[in-house]
Amino acid sequence: MKAIFTAFCCLLTFAAAAQKNFVPGYYLTTSGDTVKSYIDDRNWIKSPDHIRVASSPESSSFTTLSAAQIKGFGLTTGDIFKSEIVQIDKSPENLNQMKVDDLPLIVTDTVLLRVLASGKLTLLYMEDENSKKHFFLQKAGEQPSELIIRKRMVALDGTKAVSRVNVYQEILKLNMQDCPEALKQIRSTQLQTQPLVKLFTNYNSCFADTEKQYVASTEKVTFKFGVVGGLMPSQLKINRSGTEYDLSSGDLSRNYTAGISMNAVLPRGNGKWSIYNELAWKAYQVKGEQERRIYGEFRHEKLDFDMGYIGLNTMVRYQFSLLSWKPFVSVGMANNYNIVNNNTIETFSRVFTMERTTTAPMLDPIRKYEQGLLIGAGIELRRLRAEARIETSNGMSAFTEVSTARNSFNLLVGYSFN
Repeated sequence: MKAIFTAFCCLLTFAAAAQKNFVPGYYLTTSGDTVKSYIDDRNWIKSPDHIRVASSPESSSFTTLSAAQIKGFGLTTGDIFKSEIVQIDKSPENLNQMKVDDLPLIVTDTVLLRVLASGKLTLLYMEDENSKKHFFLQKAGEQPSELIIRKRMVALDGTKAVSRVNVYQEILKLNMQDCPEALKQIRSTQLQTQPLVKLFTNYNSCFADTEKQYVASTEKVTFKFGVVGGLMPSQLKINRSGTEYDLSSGDLSRNYTAGISMNAVLPRGNGKWSIYNELAWKAYQVKGEQERRIYGEFRHEKLDFDMGYIGLNTMVRYQFSLLSWKPFVSVGMANNYNIVNNNTIETFSRVFTMERTTTAPMLDPIRKYEQGLLIGAGIELRRLRAEARIETSNGMSAFTEVSTARNSFNLLVGYSFN
């Protein structure tokens, strides 16, 4: 099963590389000509450094154009990008990477910037390779200026502190003097997408009679709710005082899971990234037995664990868009709380002609809270979903001298209500 699971994940990886999504659009040549074409729309999260264009959506061949080879491009799906030579502040934001009195790290590059709002002033945006977000202000006919917060580590009386200067507010004030209403909002405007879009939109509205305006569509997290359930064959390993026990699923119908799901689909990236959550009931039964001799005593042990948990599964999911069926992979954490605990060990012992049988809890008490790692892969078709998932957890032992580890291979089906 695990070999099939691994092979399926590899297949999905190759499938992702082959995906194309050519939609109608245009690009601007360096001489300013508009060329209508089909452009591979990646609904980019990080700013692209090139685009792929083709003569038709079904074309097997395409041309790759870099940021330096075009002036910009637009898609019928809504995105507009401009190619500009800009100075980018790539100074570290993590305090652990800062050094005392470091100079700003400024890089000059030709990049594709997404247009968030345009009019008399244009707001441009990019996310670089380090996931740092950059915003730029541009006046007609001028190069964009980055809106920044200047952070610098300084030494004061032997201690380190971070100096913070909101340079972006001064740049905004300098360029928005001719719209008093927008000027009032600058002080309360944070260096974030939505506040800046609102500010630029309000500013450009002051000149709506003379300037053509554009505002990029707002993309939000969308939620999908559903139900999920399936079989959960499990294995439990116990190591107690150097003795190892391997327990496997008993009655398969008593190894199952069922619950409700919520998938939070993140904006951009064509909806491929999401945070998937489940609240589920997890029940499993595992059994095992073994024989051993201890100083002339013959001992036969039978173990039976019948357990039930309320589990909260949280995973990061990546979904591949391939026609109507959509494969996906996911990874995350399981947090399980024990509700049902029936665990016993039946011991038959014989010394010479003396025999005795005892039954007692194998572990008493148990740890109620169990944590686990989840790795899954599956396929979604419209509202239906099938998934194979591996769960590895730290079991239920509350004793330092006893270690437990549970592994389950989940075969799940799900249905989404929306």
